[in-house]
Amino acid sequence: MVKTDQNFNLPQGDDVTLDFDVDPATVEEEDQTLTGAKIEWVLCPYEGYAPGDPILSKNNIDDSDDFEILNAIAMTFRLTLSRIDSINIEPGLYYHQAKIIAESGRYYTVTKGSGIIEVSK
Repeated sequence: MVKTDQNFNLPQGDDVTLDFDVDPATVEEEDQTLTGAKIEWVLCPYEGYAPGDPILSKNNIDDSDDFEILNAIAMTFRLTLSRIDSINIEPGLYYHQAKIIAESGRYYTVTKGSGIIEVSK
């Protein structure tokens, strides 16, 4: 089952780290590790009740410095967002989700939730 309510607040233009934990029940038993996995994360504006097109995306295929596997067996990882990532995002409520591509090649949506970009003071 996808972990929901992994929500965050981020002041516009701040540096922040977001820690995620994956529910092992989300993936097949043989994929219950982050060893060799790739991670994709997106931030999308809400358009009505559904998320729109991504306005920010990260992955550890191209942006390897943005992700850190904290514990491959416990299936925890960290995403680092820098000032440059959020400085031009309008304050408001957004949708985010993370997917992993297991070493087996299977795709799993492992977390989703809301992110609030706050006005920078």
